Amino acid sequence: MVNALSGALFGLAVQFMSNSLQKLPLMRRPWEHLLWMGGGAWAGHRLGIWTAEQQKVLEQQEARKRKGHA
Repeated sequence: MVNALSGALFGLAVQFMSNSLQKLPLMRRPWEHLLWMGGGAWAGHRLGIWTAEQQKVLEQQEARKRKGHA
């Protein structure tokens, strides 16, 4: 949940930064803000899942290494 929220905030910041660098009104096309927030939330959510999966793989590899099966 926290990963998705931080991803959504990052997506919003990307759109604000893009508009400000182009010297456009910050809320020029509000649907783009939602698009970037949705993409950021999805990426943040997937990052959390991927991190948990990688932690499990690491623990399995460490267990095999402890048994002497390198």
